[in-house]
Amino acid sequence: MQREPAEFGDQHLCYRRSTVLWKSALCLIFLMLCVALLWINYVEYAGKLQTLPYTIAAIIGMWIVGPLFFQFVSGLTRRSTVLLSWNDEALVTQGRTVSWHKIHHIELASFGASSWMLSPGPMLALHLKDGKRLHIRTGHLLTSKELLRAEILLQLNLRENQQRDT
Repeated sequence: MQREPAEFGDQHLCYRRSTVLWKSALCLIFLMLCVALLWINYVEYAGKLQTLPYTIAAIIGMWIVGPLFFQFVSGLTRRSTVLLSWNDEALVTQGRTVSWHKIHHIELASFGASSWMLSPGPMLALHLKDGKRLHIRTGHLLTSKELLRAEILLQLNLRENQQRDT
């Protein structure tokens, strides 16, 4: 069964396939524009002054948007739209279970663009009490509002569990 809205009340966080679909469609349009720029160069419609900028723009565009497109296609083809789930004892993500009493703080994080200009996307960072950090990669599958709501909800659950333990 496909869930359309991102859900937060059922103790799990899901992304919406419709969001991923429109993001992947935008990426596909951009990639087709990059291919069109290369085609213009190939059939020599571009003047000599435009050939280099068109080629550079097309390659950089494909380099940046291509991985995002495949990330969105991967999100569309997954069976489950659940990114993480939790109960009163633990948070479960990416096959890993982390109990609430091991978590010190939860925040939104994003690594900056790498030296190759590729963005890993926003993620939820779990700061553990032993000094380690666990990153829950959302891969641009959530909107900004959904990410913010998820962070707030997880922080509230963390506080409730910390208060219950004391």
